[in-house]
Amino acid sequence: MNAASPAVELPCEEIEAMMPLIADGVISEHTDPTVFAHLARCMECQESLARHDVVSLALERGLPIEAASAQARAWRYRLPLPLAAAVAAGLLVAIGSAWVALVDTGHQHELMSRVAAMPGHGVEPARPDTEIISIPGPDPQHPRYVILQGDRTTLVDPSAAGQRRSGRTAPLVHPVGLNRY
Repeated sequence: MNAASPAVELPCEEIEAMMPLIADGVISEHTDPTVFAHLARCMECQESLARHDVVSLALERGLPIEAASAQARAWRYRLPLPLAAAVAAGLLVAIGSAWVALVDTGHQHELMSRVAAMPGHGVEPARPDTEIISIPGPDPQHPRYVILQGDRTTLVDPSAAGQRRSGRTAPLVHPVGLNRY
């Protein structure tokens, strides 16, 4: 192959891939004349090479920055990967637990305020063991009563007191059953 006239024309994409090597001097006109023949004809590749030269010049002047980054890399590699993963997992669990605790506390506060607003709960005194519940009877003016005492339920019908059956004047009381929960 004649060095003065290259037989193979390289596309700009291949030249662009070689730019870092050209800028660093790894590829020279003596080692690969086809690359430099392309650079002599193509203005876009010449501009790209100029940008690579400017970047490499800036990097050469910034040697202290490279030394600092080398120290940072050395610190990063001193910490073993399993230990770093364990520390990251521990932090994730701690942050997640704190978040869940805060969210759960708000939810518990909301539930407690709802329970306190319900009748018979909150600051009211506890209900006694006996509870009397009024239910409608056959006559709207004379309701019936259900008495809950502990585990016993009793139905009281005061309208039956007005009826004189066999000399009784007391209300009719029906034991309903035991409350078993």
